[in-house]
Amino acid sequence: MDCITFNKDIDAFIHDRLDDDELNDFLNHLKNCRGCAEELEVNYIVQEGIIRLEDKHASLNLASAHRHNLKNYQEYMVTRKRLMILSNIFRTLTFWVLAGTALVYIRILILGY
Repeated sequence: MDCITFNKDIDAFIHDRLDDDELNDFLNHLKNCRGCAEELEVNYIVQEGIIRLEDKHASLNLASAHRHNLKNYQEYMVTRKRLMILSNIFRTLTFWVLAGTALVYIRILILGY
């Protein structure tokens, strides 16, 4: 992802409208580009600040809220990657169990036991 695409996706990120692949690209770019990280923080503080001004009981510690939000997204992506790995392992194991079962069934049909 480049900086132009990143800046176009800031609003979608803040409003949780990026799909998982877009979110992964967004977070990876964020790790490597200080300018985009600052731009995201400013946009988050402005947009979230406007929303929180209407709620008299909401915390206005927006920089902390932004860091917490980013941490949650990063943890989500780590969990998603782990689940994808487990899913691939499960599919592979399922394939081999079914293949083994088919071979045993064929042997029983051919040899009669």
